Amino acid sequence: WHWVKGHAGHALNERADGLANRGIEDMKAGR
Repeated sequence: WHWVKGHAGHALNERADGLANRGIEDMKAGR
């Protein structure tokens, strides 16, 4: 199994990915 980023380089997808990752980190931190 090898994960491949599907929409690398597309500005809006990069933004959505960043927001999703930030949300996950906030949840882990209890925010």
